[in-house]
Amino acid sequence: AFLREGEEVKTPPRRPPDLSGRPLPEIPSDVWRQDIRGAQVYLETHRGCLGGCGFCQVPCFFGRRVRSRPPEEIEKEVKAFMERGVRRISFFGGTSTHYGRDGEGDFIDLLERVSKLLGPKNVSVPDLRVDEADREVLEALKRYTIGFLIFGIESGSTRMLRKMRKGITVEQIWEGVEKAREVGLEVGGAFIVGYPGETEEDYLETKEMVEELMLDEYTISLADPLPGTPLAEEVCRLPEEENPVFQKEEGKWGRLGLTVAEARALDLMLTASCARSRPILLTDGFYRRLVEEVKRQGEEVRANTRDLKRLLGFSGTVFREKSRRK
Repeated sequence: AFLREGEEVKTPPRRPPDLSGRPLPEIPSDVWRQDIRGAQVYLETHRGCLGGCGFCQVPCFFGRRVRSRPPEEIEKEVKAFMERGVRRISFFGGTSTHYGRDGEGDFIDLLERVSKLLGPKNVSVPDLRVDEADREVLEALKRYTIGFLIFGIESGSTRMLRKMRKGITVEQIWEGVEKAREVGLEVGGAFIVGYPGETEEDYLETKEMVEELMLDEYTISLADPLPGTPLAEEVCRLPEEENPVFQKEEGKWGRLGLTVAEARALDLMLTASCARSRPILLTDGFYRRLVEEVKRQGEEVRANTRDLKRLLGFSGTVFREKSRRK
């Protein structure tokens, strides 16, 4: 949409282009110096996502139709990065196993191709849905990658999983984690707290899951209303006094000046630190860093929320139109 002589003009939705035949990127000579979550480069394998998570921008940007890059072009790009000194590459594109769903390639075949170039200890494919964790895929990840994955778990509450539009169940979370461990993979989990409508009971169910799963790594974030997502539309319509990111915590964490969402994030981070397969020693310095982290996240989410409300004038029209695009 744009303005022409003061009048709003809206262009119709256009079908996202396919990804084959695009030129190689311009690669800096010092790219090998990068370290992004253990990889020097994140390499895009596909665009589009079949999921519909309410907090995720991928369908808003790229649609829900998967478009995969030809494996030969991905191999060519890997070789170009290797010529610049890159030795560690991570796949990027949303849910990794969606690669090839359009018939352009095959996920396991791509893993094998890239692993032959770099060696399995230099390939990572971190992001996976628990409902797509079949044994063949997990065994391929063990064989062709560093052997570590992160499941987007988000919540241990069935009610919140439905509200987040995750499309998974608590039972599938447990099954996915158990299957990954059976083939020898290390497993991390990503969780979201402070989602609109999250009750204390919902949070305690998530905390209990964190305690019992005993994962190898945890990522805990506040619900961030990214533009174009159903979460952003809901947050824009929600009064601040009903939003846990703004509500002041009155319980045991209240003395730290935290909000309800920040307090839950801190409590879950501390729980996860002790519940990991290899627990983290809780020192004063570590505790202070966690407090600073949840406050930083809270400030960013509140700023994002207020910016969205101001720019959109509390209207959800933009979000609804974008969410319909395929």
